[in-house]
Amino acid sequence: MSPSARLAVIGDTQRTSRLEFIWPNHDAAQAQLFGDLAEQDLAGLCHVGDVVTWAGARRHWRRFDRLMEPLTRAGLAGFAVRGNHDYMPWRRPSHRFDERFPHLANARWFTVHWRGAALVHLDSNFSALGRRRVAAQSGWLQRELYALRHDPSVSVIVGLWHHPPFTNSRTVGPSRRARELFGVPFSREPKAIAVFNGHAHGYEHFIEHGLHWITTGGGGGPLQRIGGGRARRSQPPDQFSWPAGTRRFLNYCLLHVDGPSIDVEVRGLTADGGVRVVDRVQAYARRPGASSVEASARSPLEPV
Repeated sequence: MSPSARLAVIGDTQRTSRLEFIWPNHDAAQAQLFGDLAEQDLAGLCHVGDVVTWAGARRHWRRFDRLMEPLTRAGLAGFAVRGNHDYMPWRRPSHRFDERFPHLANARWFTVHWRGAALVHLDSNFSALGRRRVAAQSGWLQRELYALRHDPSVSVIVGLWHHPPFTNSRTVGPSRRARELFGVPFSREPKAIAVFNGHAHGYEHFIEHGLHWITTGGGGGPLQRIGGGRARRSQPPDQFSWPAGTRRFLNYCLLHVDGPSIDVEVRGLTADGGVRVVDRVQAYARRPGASSVEASARSPLEPV
């Protein structure tokens, strides 16, 4: 990675498909979002899944390559986990995905070390993985968290996977298995401070047990209505203030690691047509049995 102090996290960059004709596409807005992303001084880019609509289709990857071209030309390191679209149409991993991220060596779960932060990437497509790989990944995660906990060079741990344990999306629901297999181990890990997910197309921010859960599935897919209707009592409230039952905005996150804390700057495409900061979150390393969190700063916006 470059010496820059910032890392970007984005998710769900797939284009609105023909089967999703009831939703508008966001091609122009997505190009603007990626233009803003290209202007940032970044060390790398982490993608939380659904890179393209159909992983087996060459034309979808060509479109993604065009969006990424300024970042690729600058030599930006890219890391990605697979979303459900990245297994389509045959529930098998596409070689085209591996071609875009060859340094991952076809790994479906891995850790990236950056400025004292351990970024643990996981695959939450459990049905596509099958029992054997699900068990292998769970065992790896337990061993990895134990090793990172005792690694003095690691100050904080961040989780990244596709399916969110918490979401108020009215199109997709929270993943119970992701919460059980990934969320519980992260919640018990004192160095873990934040988790980033996609799948729900928008932006959400939850806090549970002092751990920040951020949904950043706003990379270009069809925006979903979030909230409204019957509330989910099994999850914490969304910390981000936004009209319930409306669509949110295209977005990505900028991460700055500063010792035992991470500053998250959420940049979103707003109603005035610009990309600007829509939320800020500061997460601190937790002590066992304690919760040390800062409320996120609010920026009043109008729905896009």
